[in-house]
Amino acid sequence: MKIKIQTIYLKGENIMTTLTNTTTVAPVDLSSTLAGFSVSVKDGKVVSNIVELKAAMASKKAELLSTEYVGTREDQMAMIRSAKAAVNKFKDATTKAKTSVKKELLKPFADFEKNANETIKMAEETYDDLNGRYLGLDAERKTEKRGKIREEYDSIAQECGVGEFADALYGLIYDTTWENTASSMKSIKESIKKACESYVQGLSTLQMIQADDDIRKKALEMFNENLDAVKAMAYITSEMAARAEAKAREEARIEAEKARIKAEAAAKIEAERKKAAEEAAAKIEAERKRVEAEAAAKIEAERKKTEAEAKAREEARMKELAAKIEAENKKAAVKPIARSEAECKIVEDKTAIQNKVTAESTSSAVTNVMAGNTNPDLSENSEKANNRIVVSFLPEDWEMVKDYCEVNGIFYSEK
Repeated sequence: MKIKIQTIYLKGENIMTTLTNTTTVAPVDLSSTLAGFSVSVKDGKVVSNIVELKAAMASKKAELLSTEYVGTREDQMAMIRSAKAAVNKFKDATTKAKTSVKKELLKPFADFEKNANETIKMAEETYDDLNGRYLGLDAERKTEKRGKIREEYDSIAQECGVGEFADALYGLIYDTTWENTASSMKSIKESIKKACESYVQGLSTLQMIQADDDIRKKALEMFNENLDAVKAMAYITSEMAARAEAKAREEARIEAEKARIKAEAAAKIEAERKKAAEEAAAKIEAERKRVEAEAAAKIEAERKKTEAEAKAREEARMKELAAKIEAENKKAAVKPIARSEAECKIVEDKTAIQNKVTAESTSSAVTNVMAGNTNPDLSENSEKANNRIVVSFLPEDWEMVKDYCEVNGIFYSEK
């Protein structure tokens, strides 16, 4: 069923009209339903038509949830507000009826509950008194039994050699069920002896295991806390392995560091050696160059000195030779054919440069050369024969005289 509600406006007045669905089911009127609601309590039973009320509410719920409101927002809000009021009124009436029925039905129970609570309270008071006396007696019994258990423990612990850890071990192995009447002293003594022997054996094992003192101490502390020798030994094994690994890593690191330092030292020494060698080589090279330069300078100075001395000797010899030639010319009473002093100087310089004539003669022999005009056709019978002269000189001076003649265009022949 679907209901559409809309608002019709007529001559400025708002008239609300409900247009129902296309089905034939009439809408539920909650007010009429409440008017027909009845409930009462008879012989401890509830008599009502609540089932009919429930069915009516179910139909109304379906109707309202499927209703579409049209019109202005204010009109829609007014219609919804009216529907809310009807639903709330129906709920309040049902709730009031439920509370009234419950109260009437619980009235006989309330009387019963009061008497029952008073009875329970008296029983609890009686129980608490009896229990208190019982617990007191049981506490005395447990105290007495704990004393016996401690005596047995001390004896067994001393026998097993527990030692200074006896008090702590007693607290660790003590079982409160030993205080129960069901636990016999025989079974308790067996449990104590087993625990003491197990402790001593575990302690001995831990003390014999090879381990560093601090690790062994920590393992013993663990063992004294929980009496788990296996766990303590596992701790020792694990820690010792970790320590050995750390030691190996540290040793490897130290060796690597040593190798690095050694390599750096070797590299530094080699660099210093190379530097020293290079510096020494540079020093030696500089010294060599200095010595060579000094030697070269000395040699050059000596060479220049020697050349100067040789030149001076040559010049002196040439002057002496020129004087000899001049003397020979005078002797022969002929006109010398030497060109000039400047020309003779040229010959002297050329001879000195060629350095082909020795300064001193080792022979006293004299060679005669006839010199004159360069014309090769001259003969002794010609008119110009008188222009020839005879020059006498030492054999070793021949090359110099020949050069002199060639330079000055003088014909010469040996006589």
